Amino acid sequence: MANPDISSIQRRIDEVRQRLQAASSADFDVQQSLLREMEALQALKKQAAQQERTEPPTQRAITPAPTQRTPRKARPVAADEFAGFHWPDHQRGVPNQIARSGLFNVRINEPRRVLDNEAVATLRGSKLLYSGEELRIRDEDVFVQCCHFQRASKWGEPWRVTGRDFLLAMQWTTGACGYRDLYESLLRLSKGHITLLQERGNTAPESAVPEGAEREAAESGEPYPTTLPTPERSFALKAGSLIDVTVGHDARRGARSWITVRMSLQSRALWETMGYTVLDWDQRLRLKGTLARFLHRFYASHSSTPYPFRVETLRLLTGSATRDLSRFRQLLRESLRALVEVGFLVSWRIDAADTLHVRRATDTDTSSGP
Repeated sequence: MANPDISSIQRRIDEVRQRLQAASSADFDVQQSLLREMEALQALKKQAAQQERTEPPTQRAITPAPTQRTPRKARPVAADEFAGFHWPDHQRGVPNQIARSGLFNVRINEPRRVLDNEAVATLRGSKLLYSGEELRIRDEDVFVQCCHFQRASKWGEPWRVTGRDFLLAMQWTTGACGYRDLYESLLRLSKGHITLLQERGNTAPESAVPEGAEREAAESGEPYPTTLPTPERSFALKAGSLIDVTVGHDARRGARSWITVRMSLQSRALWETMGYTVLDWDQRLRLKGTLARFLHRFYASHSSTPYPFRVETLRLLTGSATRDLSRFRQLLRESLRALVEVGFLVSWRIDAADTLHVRRATDTDTSSGP
């Protein structure tokens, strides 16, 4: 019996992906049907590739280039579950695509901008475009907690929690302002739209930086370019909104408010591409500053001795509204001291070239991806 044609299977997968991108976010049943079809095709492709590898060399078809089957260190999400990711209750998981980006910035009091397909500052490996109301660190708290609640459920399966339990898990106030901030954040997360651009091949794609930002050294030591990868070398995968949410509020005195959340089916791409990072939740809760929490999440996704970054690069990556570099440097030092106090960092220094060097505590392994 002839082997299935892998190239024809891939063409069918590409067709289904295009139909999935064109499907409206409101067409839940259509999206589920397309996802099941894509998963079946991917399983068929994997089976064909395994069968091809077992054939004698004289009967084998042309072997795909190694770049078509790039090894991934992190365990990918199973076809029908979110529970492919495991972490204990004192930790929280976040996709490395987000942990190493400026999607959730450190601003606090400035008016929120409404972005239209704007590039988010990232490191090498991908590019994120975001449309919607600007997201900040408190929104990240909510998103990370959603991931934590979802982790034991099937992918795309809705779950329910009381507003009070949600707030207590983040150590937010359970007063009226706490509920208001929570509901507004959930609404922002459900309305925002993310597009993930991931380059094909074994060469790391160049990352996006805000328009007009200066080129800075990336982890490989090469500079950031400020342009998108060429269409011939890249593909676009729309991840859609991060979550779908419904809030049921009972106006009766003493009644519970229930929040029903479903992790967006398309957002699975954020977890599959570069793995995920687990955060020490107790450490994060002890960090009161938004910059300290950003650095905690950012450096948790790296090795214990991350590549040094220039202070200006970090200012751009964090989305800080502080334009005065000397003032940002002062805030950075304060945040780094806080990270040492909670036991996350062992040491840090800013050298004569204004480059930050840090050494992280190695008692826990935080990153499960590249």
